[in-house]
Amino acid sequence: MSKLLIGIMVIANFISCNDEDEPQVTPISQPVKIQFGEDDSIPENGGSKEIFLQFDKAAPSDGEITLEVESDFPDDFETSPEIAENLLKIPIEKGKKTVSFDFIPVNNSVLGSDRAINFKILELSKGFEPGIKNSLKIILVEDEERVTASFSEASSSLLETELKGTIIQINLSGPAPGEGSITLKIEEGFQNGNFQTEPKFNSEGKLKIVVPLGATTASFQVTPIHNNVLSGHQLFKFSISETEGAITKGELNKREFTILDNELVGKPKSYEVIGGNWKSRKTFFYEASGKIEKIEWETETPGKRTGTDTYYYNIHGQIEKINHFPNHDEYFYYEDGRVTRSEEIENGEKSSYKEYDYDPAGNIGGEAVYYKQSSGEFKLGFVFVFLYFDNGNLYKQLTYIPVDTEEEYELISTRTFDNYNSSSNPFPVEIVPTIAAQKQLPGSYQLEENGFDITYNFSYTFDENGHLATRSASSSSGGESTTYSFY
Repeated sequence: MSKLLIGIMVIANFISCNDEDEPQVTPISQPVKIQFGEDDSIPENGGSKEIFLQFDKAAPSDGEITLEVESDFPDDFETSPEIAENLLKIPIEKGKKTVSFDFIPVNNSVLGSDRAINFKILELSKGFEPGIKNSLKIILVEDEERVTASFSEASSSLLETELKGTIIQINLSGPAPGEGSITLKIEEGFQNGNFQTEPKFNSEGKLKIVVPLGATTASFQVTPIHNNVLSGHQLFKFSISETEGAITKGELNKREFTILDNELVGKPKSYEVIGGNWKSRKTFFYEASGKIEKIEWETETPGKRTGTDTYYYNIHGQIEKINHFPNHDEYFYYEDGRVTRSEEIENGEKSSYKEYDYDPAGNIGGEAVYYKQSSGEFKLGFVFVFLYFDNGNLYKQLTYIPVDTEEEYELISTRTFDNYNSSSNPFPVEIVPTIAAQKQLPGSYQLEENGFDITYNFSYTFDENGHLATRSASSSSGGESTTYSFY
């Protein structure tokens, strides 16, 4: 065999032996990729939620995931496993394709905003690596709503002598889920100045009340100022004008408050009489001294007429003048402290006058009325005679007219009040304004006039304060009803 052939065979054998003896190379395994799912929103009161991390294939071995947790609100949530030093460690079990942890919101009943919590894959065991979605944002959604603020009642009143004052309360629809404020404004009555508040309203009539977390009410105190004069009941109107923070306006955001003038409380205010197709009404107003300042009146018979009688007094507190209409005044003149004469002046000229005399008990016993004639002279028109019971209650009013001469008179009308009860009469008959001719309430009234003889029997009702409420008058020819009101 030639040396060349022997060489070729040796090389061939060598190559053959290398192919059979060389070990097979195992391909290098790729790491398991781990990633989060989509970002999520979780209600604050939604309870625990399981958060998953997905593997692209089964875990080849046990391991661990370390997540970094970033949040400015660490007290608003918990996790299982627990977070320690902003790190959350989650074990990996061989053969599994997911791991998870529980996200547990804390429902804190405090109004805030939505909060973001970020989780990021920080470290993985050997054989694992982060996938594309290596971080997760969870929005913790705020579930609290602002509470509403409403006044506890629409209106109330306080006597000005109750110097301890009263509390005006504002109710919240629930515990305040955060700090807030209520701004109150005095819509009416701010300039009257007969009350104080704590806290105080500013010069613009506003008061801001700070409401702390968890509060269910807000309030301020009103204390009246007792002025010892009749200044009238004072009405104040408050409103919730603004709210901030955890509070918003409720439905009852306006409040009326009245300071009752103790000098006015209980004084007669008005009466209205209705009978058949007619009606009349009078409303009384008072000045600081407690005397009548004016009376507004209206009648419907059936046409409607209205007017105001304004009262003026002399330095002794006696009625001096009543203005009935523009350029129409009635003046009163005194002798020894008694009214003896009155005159009506219209457009600067005297149109009529009255003369009065008194009985031995000091009651007005007579009234003579004179009217101006076209000639300019005054002629006697009527003469009234008044008779009284011993207690000063008017018994009869007799009306006469002169016949032929002023020395002869004809009786044309008799009005008799009888059967008085023990209740005081707040709206008595007056012969001279402000001078009452009745102290108690009559039980009957008889009218004899123009051929008629009608007797009205009265019945009364009273309110819970003992004030006269209604009067019913009945007779054979019909009746009438009267309603009364008081300050």
